[in-house]
Amino acid sequence: MKSEKKERLKEAAALLLLILLLTAAGLAVGVGSAYFSDQDARSNRIRPGDSNLEITEEFHPPDELKPGEVIAKSVQIANKGKSSCFIRCRLLMDDEEILPYLHLGIDSENWEKSEDGYYYYKSALEMGEITTELLRQITVSEDAPEELLKRGFSLSVYAESYQQGQFLKDAWQEAWKHFDRNKKTGKEEGNV
Repeated sequence: MKSEKKERLKEAAALLLLILLLTAAGLAVGVGSAYFSDQDARSNRIRPGDSNLEITEEFHPPDELKPGEVIAKSVQIANKGKSSCFIRCRLLMDDEEILPYLHLGIDSENWEKSEDGYYYYKSALEMGEITTELLRQITVSEDAPEELLKRGFSLSVYAESYQQGQFLKDAWQEAWKHFDRNKKTGKEEGNV
């Protein structure tokens, strides 16, 4: 009987030791996996930009074009959006035949014409600001053919903007290169 009791005591001790070992192993795995894993969550609110331009023109076309005539035509761009932006414009002529006979009075101090045909404003435009005059006047050449002058012409203004974002106020070239590079690849940096 004593040996049966001893035997049961040994079995109980072995079972208790097994339970303690399994509990310790379970704790070690739990602590180890907690040590080697980590989680974090953040919520970022992303709002799309708001680019809104307004082209303002002051233009009183003459009834009849004459050689040597100076026509006042003021063109400016206003930033009506909610963020600073860079501006570029194109001047589109409906009759390019007359173009060699016209001199466009462009503000080359604040605007720069590029090989791509755009005029680039050399500084970011803050909210509510307006550019200097891109175009001040159009001068008709003295030797302009009468048949071209009778047809007249139409000059349209096309403008685009690109948010200033991380670019410095005078980094317009870098910003537009960034825009064109991402437009060609169809992606923005940081896309997921």
